[in-house]
Amino acid sequence: MIPATQPYEARFKTAHGGYSAEPVIAWNEDGEPLTVGKRGLRVVAINHPDFIALFPVLPPVVTVLPADGWRIEYDMDGTREHFPLLGFAIRDDGSVMPLEMDSDGHSWGDPRDNSNFSRLVRDGEQSHTGLSLTDDGATPKTA
Repeated sequence: MIPATQPYEARFKTAHGGYSAEPVIAWNEDGEPLTVGKRGLRVVAINHPDFIALFPVLPPVVTVLPADGWRIEYDMDGTREHFPLLGFAIRDDGSVMPLEMDSDGHSWGDPRDNSNFSRLVRDGEQSHTGLSLTDDGATPKTA
């Protein structure tokens, strides 16, 4: 048995059309994920008839820092639009995730997941509209 050092969960179909999740506690010698069954014994998750798939589990958020002065830049059909950044979520593994908010002030995730995300900018930082790179990819030139 190989201990599960990276968090994964096995997901299973439920009778209500949703899914349930069980943490992977270890891997057997064949590399198959093990979960704890109903009787408290280790079972091979992929052998369960309602098994869907394995998913990595994100490390828990341990704190959120304010993002005063930070904005999200989106490319909206060739024009750059800026929206306030809500904060930075810090996970227990040290990774950082920016948090976006909607017009009602509710947090709704990582702006980098949006297809039109351009970058995070600090207030006062200039947008580089009309600026591109030369053919060598290193030297700025004006458009």
